[in-house]
Amino acid sequence: MDKVIKFLKQNVIIISILIIGIISYFLNSFGIINFSSDVVDLVNNYYVKYGLIVLFLSTLIEGFLFFGIYYIGSILVISSVVIANGDIFTILRIVLVVGTALCINVVLNYYIGVHMSSKKRDSLFNKIKPKSYKFFYFLHPTGIAYLSYSLGFEKKNVKVLFPVCLGVFLSGTIYSIIITSIVLFVI
Repeated sequence: MDKVIKFLKQNVIIISILIIGIISYFLNSFGIINFSSDVVDLVNNYYVKYGLIVLFLSTLIEGFLFFGIYYIGSILVISSVVIANGDIFTILRIVLVVGTALCINVVLNYYIGVHMSSKKRDSLFNKIKPKSYKFFYFLHPTGIAYLSYSLGFEKKNVKVLFPVCLGVFLSGTIYSIIITSIVLFVI
């Protein structure tokens, strides 16, 4: 019984993600929620109606470790940058709002990791060189969630969150420039 409890404690994140994924699959299979188009249209309509508040909340949901894989906040962020149509100040506001939400998520996921860590402080990434994997986590908000969770799980010093938050703003700025350049080039 102790081995089962220990296994569940060490793998609670993975088990939770699998449960959410299975529920999402069945909701989509039975036609209760159509994740392919209905949700995307709904989120985009909310952005057009409410603006940066919806963008902040969507990014907050997507950056949270448990929901980030199943929520389409990245589509909203990309569409909001496209809707900005090259306006630098609008894109700057989008980067600030998204970056702030993701920094809040970095802190929350870090403390979830601290709370979930075992007394042994097992490393989640003991086979990967530390500097080689961190860059790739900034490609998606869920990656940032896993990075900050793992830092908390390994009980790293809170000071390591500052470079992660800085990376969030830098990667957001770079992505916005790339998306805007592509949109302006195509149009």
